[in-house]
Amino acid sequence: MSAQKRVLGFTLIELMVSIAIIAILAAVGIVVYSTAQKSGRVSKRVQDLNSLKTALELYKSATGNYPPAVTSAGNFVCIGAAAGGLTALVPNYMPILPADPLDGGNAVNGTNCYEYTANSTTAATATEYKLRTKATLAATNGEMTSSQFVQQASLIDPAKDGEAT
Repeated sequence: MSAQKRVLGFTLIELMVSIAIIAILAAVGIVVYSTAQKSGRVSKRVQDLNSLKTALELYKSATGNYPPAVTSAGNFVCIGAAAGGLTALVPNYMPILPADPLDGGNAVNGTNCYEYTANSTTAATATEYKLRTKATLAATNGEMTSSQFVQQASLIDPAKDGEAT
C-alpha cells in the first residue's frame, strides 16, 4: 500500500500573498494615522490661539490695552519669550501659556511656537495685536500655512487683520 502522506499547512505562495495583504493594510493604516495626528495638531493650534485671543481680550478689559510688543512694534516673538512675551497673562487670564503641539510643551522659544506682536512697545499705547504660529513652513511641517490660518474664521478679525501675518 502506497498511501501518499497528506501535508497540512500553507504553500509559500499563500504565505507571500497573506504577508503582502498585511503590508498593504499596515501602510494604509499608517497614512490614515499620521493624517489624523496632523489634523489633531491643527485643531489644537486653533484652540490654543482662540484661548490666547480670549485671554488678550480679558487683559485689555482689565488694563485698557494689550500687552506691549517685546522688542519692537510689529516684530514677532514667541509668546513665552524670556524678555516678556505674554507672560503677563499668567496666571490671572490663563493658567499657563500654551505651546505648539510639535514643540513638546516649550512655549518659551522653541522651533515651533506661537508668536505675538503689538503695535507698540509701551503698555499704555498697545491697542492692536497679532498672534500666529511660527512663520516658517518648516516649523510646522506645513501643517498650518498662512492660507490654512486665514481659513480659520474665528481667528481672524477682519476689522483688525485680513491676513494671517
